[in-house]
Amino acid sequence: GVSRASVSLSSRLRATVLTPVDPNSALVSEAFIIHLVVFARRSQEGGLTSPPAVASQPTARLCVSCTTRASYEQQHDPGGSGLGATGIAEPPTAALIAASNAQPDSSAEWDLLPLTGGVGGGGDGISKVAGRAVAELFDGGALRRLEGSSAIVLAEDHLEGLSFERTPEEEPLVIPIIVRCGRAGQVSLSIHVVLQRCSSDTGGTLSIPDVTVRFLPALDATFEDRATIGASGSSAPRKFTLKPLTTASVQLTRVEFIRPQDPSSPGVPAIGPLGQLAAGAVHAFAMPPQAAPEALSVGFIREGAPAAFFPWLRSHEILPAGQ
Repeated sequence: GVSRASVSLSSRLRATVLTPVDPNSALVSEAFIIHLVVFARRSQEGGLTSPPAVASQPTARLCVSCTTRASYEQQHDPGGSGLGATGIAEPPTAALIAASNAQPDSSAEWDLLPLTGGVGGGGDGISKVAGRAVAELFDGGALRRLEGSSAIVLAEDHLEGLSFERTPEEEPLVIPIIVRCGRAGQVSLSIHVVLQRCSSDTGGTLSIPDVTVRFLPALDATFEDRATIGASGSSAPRKFTLKPLTTASVQLTRVEFIRPQDPSSPGVPAIGPLGQLAAGAVHAFAMPPQAAPEALSVGFIREGAPAAFFPWLRSHEILPAGQ
């Protein structure tokens, strides 16, 4: 059971989940972001809320972990393109965004701190039982990002424009969580938040309803039935098109042919334009002669992803480079 002191400790906190983008409209393989919001109620003395200055010593750490369950839909693969079918799809994952000093590069991948599939084992702020430590609760009731943590955690001064239902004594702390799935279907995400005392192994837990995210196929790849014969009598490159399957516009970052059986082998870029692929538009590509037609790999990001997933940030400068 949980000790009475632990119950008192955890009762000073409550948590909820925000989804700025409709969780029924996630795109297969994209870094879909939901936000865990933890409210801390500061103690009061004489009817006045204690200022953060009284929070001199941390009394507990806030640790987060996740478990996922997936229900997959039939793989959408018209024309046998292989798009999104590069071998066996990995199970859905959840992770925090790691802070980075990398130079701006919108095509780069964010560094992630896993919350599923092996979180635990000590080191890097990870507790095998409680999960990944992200914040500290202080004597006065203030909740602050854990000093030395590499996870992106947003305090109230970075949440301008975000309206909460809360009491005057409550302060929010927002923890962005990336959910990713390589196949179409529904992912049920259970977020586990444990408050672990610094002086002992006891702690309390926060109750958070499960979150369901539906991942939809993002793109359709349609290939010509066969290569055409050019004017010189030689075979012209086989052509194919890409078009969005949802109302979300995307930025194509790569379109290439790969060998799933040889992950170390470099991909061969397709001949055609990258950049924005608007909803309803079609981009035409050609298969280069040296490409092995085993699997088509397409990298993309949702158009305007930072503004969509962080619409209330005063500035996006706190986010690391990439997406």
